[in-house]
Formats: sequence, structure tokens, C-alpha cells
Amino acid sequence: MITTKTIAGQRYRRLAAGAVLLAAAGVSTTSCAGGHVAGSEGTAPPIQLAAAKEPGLAASAPGTDPGIQRWFKDDEKARIRFDNDLLQAERDIAAASGTTNCSALLKSTATVRADLARLRAIKNGGPEIADAYTPPFAEFSRAASACVHKDYATARSVLGDTSKGAIADFGAAQETVDEILDGGA
Repeated sequence: MITTKTIAGQRYRRLAAGAVLLAAAGVSTTSCAGGHVAGSEGTAPPIQLAAAKEPGLAASAPGTDPGIQRWFKDDEKARIRFDNDLLQAERDIAAASGTTNCSALLKSTATVRADLARLRAIKNGGPEIADAYTPPFAEFSRAASACVHKDYATARSVLGDTSKGAIADFGAAQETVDEILDGGA
């Protein structure tokens, strides 16, 4: 299902639940089961230009805050690593074999969770964004830990899918983050 949303004057299309919006930092990437595409061309939106056109927007929309944008840009590599590790770990969990990829997921999840702690220091939306992302990343850690201990049934249950578990909770968190970045509009 594709939904369209306007943030800071730019149109975004959500291709699937659970996507990560890094467009606030001028970057597009995917997480879990989907991704965001800015406009119809798939290019990153000029968020700074949108903020310049609407001077009052910067104070109200955390997505235009330079600190929030910098955090998303700085966190990009960790999130890409997490996405890749999650994909590989999901395969191991589904096959109930191997723990190497689950160990990598546990490590990359810890990195993202540490980055979320840094995000809390950014006053304009940082704590709210971190609060939204913290529970699903705790669940991803729990699933990875279960897999490392070869408890594949628990790992599968905790990970879930797009309707329940960590993956669904991440999708819901992303919806919340999208609203926060947009200043609630």
C-alpha cells in the first residue's frame, strides 16, 4: 500500500510499513520491510530549502532542526548495518540455524540504541523520537539475544512480522517519528 504525506512542503510516498525516514537529513534508505521515496523521482528532498521558504517552520518542525538532521545523517551507517544484519538474522531465525548473523544483529542494535541516547540530548524533538524508537530496538535486541542462545522460537515470536512483534512495533514507531518530524502536521 502506498500512502502520500507532505512534510516541510515536500511530498513523500510510504511504500511499506516499517520504513525509516532519513529524508530529514537529505538521505533515503530502507529499514525492515520498506522505504521512503521523496517526490516521484526517488531523490532526497531539499529540506533546508523548504525551511527557508517557511521561516516559522524550523522552530515547530523537528525535521527541519539542524541537530535532528545531523543525528539522522550521523546514524545512517549504523542503521544501514542494522538493516543488513536484521535481514541476515531473519533468515537464520526462520531456518533455525546459525548464530553469527544474530550476534551481528545484537551488536548493530546496541550501536543504534547508543545513538538513540545521543538523540535524547537534542531538545527539538530528540527525546520524543528516541522514546518512539527505543521499544522496538529493545525488542530487536531481545530477539537477537534469543537467537544467539539458539532459542529460535522465541526469536521468531519477538521479531514477529508486519502485524505483531518488533517489526510491527518498528512500523508504528516510524509513523510516530514521521509525525514528530513533521511537527504534528
